[in-house]
Amino acid sequence: MTTSSSHEGVRTAKLRAKAIWAVWSDHCAKNGRGLFPVCSITLAKEFGIKVAAADMEGDFQGALITASNGKSGILYNENIEPEGRVNFTVAHELGHFVLHKDRSDIRCSIEDIEGLGKAPHEDGIEKEANTFSAELLMPYRFITQDMHGLNVTRETLSSITDKYGASLTAAACRVTELSSKPSAIIMLDNNNRCSWVFRNKKLYDFYIKKGDEVAFTENENGATNVLSNKTWILTADIIDMPSFRKRMALISAEPRY
Repeated sequence: MTTSSSHEGVRTAKLRAKAIWAVWSDHCAKNGRGLFPVCSITLAKEFGIKVAAADMEGDFQGALITASNGKSGILYNENIEPEGRVNFTVAHELGHFVLHKDRSDIRCSIEDIEGLGKAPHEDGIEKEANTFSAELLMPYRFITQDMHGLNVTRETLSSITDKYGASLTAAACRVTELSSKPSAIIMLDNNNRCSWVFRNKKLYDFYIKKGDEVAFTENENGATNVLSNKTWILTADIIDMPSFRKRMALISAEPRY
């Protein structure tokens, strides 16, 4: 997939999510309920998609399955925790239904839903499904209002996940992307080695290679800082994720000079 077609796919994903959001808004108005959190299972059923959970092993998260009669279903791993991850996973598969229904059955792993995996699908379709899910569950105009002037910390992230019903990782990526301040996420394994980095455009000159060990230290105020950066003073708020054998470092930055 070329860069231009990838950009077009992401743009289409955002537009489709906004259209589905309108369906959700109508549903809320008719049923006298608040807009948040968006319930992706309810939305899927609005489109005639059966949603079911099953006991699945490995890193399987969810799948969009099309039957011989043309009807679609979403299957997700009943072992997924917490509920926000289930909600984001089902929304991700709903994104595949809206954007990629003409394809054969699509099965997604943890890496696909975190936006990092490519195989066995074409480059780009997992990013498109993630873009759709993020825009549907955490719409741009609401998130930017909630995050205005705030750093990405565990406190702000907790309030966002509670309000919008998304997974911790998805919410962290969304608020980092839309934060008005220079911000990043470093996903680490249990040995503090980098699995991936996501930063917003305001945080330039910040790069860590996959597999590199990331060292942390405390400053005189007891705040945890990322070592060695010429441009920024980097403060990390670290969240342990034992069920995934990972640690997430939420990075806030202030110019050094």
